[in-house]
Amino acid sequence: AVLLLSPAARPAQVVRQDPPRTDRHALLIGVTFYENLPKAKHLAGPANDVLLVRNLLLEKFQFSPDQIIVLSEQAGTQRGRDFYPTRANIEREFKRLARIARPGEQVVIHMSGHGSQQPEDKRSPDPEPDGLDEIFLPRDVGSWNASKGTVANAIIDDEMGAWLKAIRDKKSSVWITFDSCHSGTMIRGGDDSEKARDLDPVNDLGIPRQAIKDAEAFAAKRDANNPERSRGGDMPPAFKLAKEGGIVAIY
Repeated sequence: AVLLLSPAARPAQVVRQDPPRTDRHALLIGVTFYENLPKAKHLAGPANDVLLVRNLLLEKFQFSPDQIIVLSEQAGTQRGRDFYPTRANIEREFKRLARIARPGEQVVIHMSGHGSQQPEDKRSPDPEPDGLDEIFLPRDVGSWNASKGTVANAIIDDEMGAWLKAIRDKKSSVWITFDSCHSGTMIRGGDDSEKARDLDPVNDLGIPRQAIKDAEAFAAKRDANNPERSRGGDMPPAFKLAKEGGIVAIY
């Protein structure tokens, strides 16, 4: 005889839940609101990105909720101003990761928001082939500051490289995703409601067009006799990262 049980009568399947790992840390940054930019330049997608990535880390990769920091409009509204994706908050969290990271631990970083470019400091020890630095734009990004030669509160690729190197110097491995223009070739597709995550350096950030031209001309003259720096055609270089191992970067 065969006993058939209704679905309701069958014993529930036991799903083994592994305990959260204590050696995994995450920093998830989603910038949607820009204090100093018109509403037309604000974004929607990054708010969803950080929630989806957080759920993925919790459900599939055994991250502890206590070791995932989210910087977003929602997080700032719910938890206070320290959790808005401002430049100061982003820098603080990168440095916190470098402080707490231990050998063999894993760090996941996700950055969603606008990206752009600005003229490079001519004294840079690691010059860009096109004379332009790539920048990530936090919530409180401002416009071009001619006296300082930078967009106010922008996060420059060289700074990002230094912050990441400090984490990897602790022998921790890093997986970082940049979802912003000028970090690579990625542009979000879809219907008219989708917005490319970039801002025009001249029209949106107030960088003088001549400053862009001067930076490009300086780089071209500097590297005229160095063919290795001319590779890549018109594609801007990705965010520069320090040369040590232990990192996976997705642009």
